[in-house]
Amino acid sequence: MNTTDLDGISLEQALIDFEVANARVIDLTARLTSLSKELLQAKTELATVKLRNSAPEGSAPYRAINVGDVAELEQLRDKLRQLRASRAVQIASVFSGKLRQVLA
Repeated sequence: MNTTDLDGISLEQALIDFEVANARVIDLTARLTSLSKELLQAKTELATVKLRNSAPEGSAPYRAINVGDVAELEQLRDKLRQLRASRAVQIASVFSGKLRQVLA
């Protein structure tokens, strides 16, 4: 093999590596977006729970807040724990200071 052949092979491998890395970035971005939406939902649920504890029993806000399903809230919390523990989120948090702040 001569140098020209090696340069061509190296360029081809570099392009393949770039495409693989780009696909990974796109996948992680989609997962991060999904996680952000779910985190926002969980924060909303948490605020609801905090309100539930502060509203006087029998009041209109108490009745409106307590219509929600506590089991559903626990499922959301469990899903959030699973997402935080996922490998993709852990890898993304290495590269994103903003994600580390959100997960803290």
